[in-house]
Order: sequence, then structure tokens, then C-alpha cells
Amino acid sequence: MTPPSGHTPDANTPAARWYVRVDETVYGPFTDAVLAGYLDEGRVTAQSFVRHGTLDPFRQVATIPALMAHLEDKAPSQAATQDTTACLVMAEIRSGQAMRFLQTLQSLGDVQRIGQTVWLLRSTATPSQITETLSPPLGMDDRLFVVEAQQAAHSGFNLGREIDVKLKTMLSG
Repeated sequence: MTPPSGHTPDANTPAARWYVRVDETVYGPFTDAVLAGYLDEGRVTAQSFVRHGTLDPFRQVATIPALMAHLEDKAPSQAATQDTTACLVMAEIRSGQAMRFLQTLQSLGDVQRIGQTVWLLRSTATPSQITETLSPPLGMDDRLFVVEAQQAAHSGFNLGREIDVKLKTMLSG
């Protein structure tokens, strides 16, 4: 993940070959070092989609052993039994900070997009902590609503078979 010693490539060199996709927007190219920094900062997470070069398909970081090894090396040790909660996050991002907001959201835990402006987040953070973490990237015209979803009395959902199965899994644990 580090560039050859004595060589610091910029985004215009062949070494800049990583691309990150957030929703339908592609960012890059980034060097190994820049991508490693994004992984360290939590801007790119195990749930993020990346590709190496312009011909490879986008894949989740979690499916790329070298990137996951980097994340695991940098991850603080946490108890495997740490409590998690599911929260419904609704946000209208009008300020142009959508990428930063989505990266921050992904850094908080397992995220499933439900609609254009709605996500289900499973996280070790409390709803208040989630709100505090997601607020800084927002502008004056942006809107954010976070509600604890696991204990809430939801009557069900019909968002498509694949998403319904993921939501049931996230809400049951």
C-alpha cells in the first residue's frame, strides 16, 4: 500500500490507480498512499466500493484482502461483544457535501441504503453520537434526522426482497 521509496506520485502519474465510488459518483484516481490515508481516516471503509485501474470492476473493500489487512492493522482493538444499535438516518444534502457525509456515515458501521435520502445504520455509537458525528459535514441548508430503529415499533417494510432480508438481519441483531 505504500509507494516505492523515494517516489511520491501525484494524481497524474500511472501509480495513481485507485477509484472510489460513492453512490453513482466516481472519485479518483488516487495513489496507494492516498487510499491508505482515506482508509486510516475512515473516509473509505470496508463497505466502500473501490476499483484498481480503469478496467477492473468496483468491489467492496471487504472483498479485497490487502485493503482489509490494512484496515485490520490500523483498527483499534474492540471487544467483539460490543453492543450495537440500528438507527434510521434521513438526510437531505444540498450543500455539495454528499461524499463527505456518506463517507462519515459509512465510517460509523454497517450501512444499507433504503431510499434516495434514507439509510439504515448498525453501529456501536448511540443515536446522539451518530447525530454529533454526522452534523459537522452538513451545511446550513442540509437536513438530518436520526432515530433509533431497533427498539422502535416498526410494522414492517416492503422495499424489495434483497433489501428486506438485509434490513431484517440488521434489525434482529
